[in-house]
Amino acid sequence: AGLRHDRFEDASGSERFADDDLSWRAGAVWKLRDDVSLFAQTATSFEPQSIAQQDLRAGGPFEPTTGRIIEAGIK
Repeated sequence: AGLRHDRFEDASGSERFADDDLSWRAGAVWKLRDDVSLFAQTATSFEPQSIAQQDLRAGGPFEPTTGRIIEAGIK
């Protein structure tokens, strides 16, 4: 398991933009036999937008891109 804090700062001329978020990850592996394991993981993600994406002429301001993944399987 883990936590990650991302902070993003961007500038263009006199304009400045900053964004930040906390993302996390958790997972587990269960060893059934020496050659077979089950695994599961879930995590979140964060990708900030640049200052250019905040311009109203470009259709902005845009929210950061966020995501979540959930996966499980057998190894």
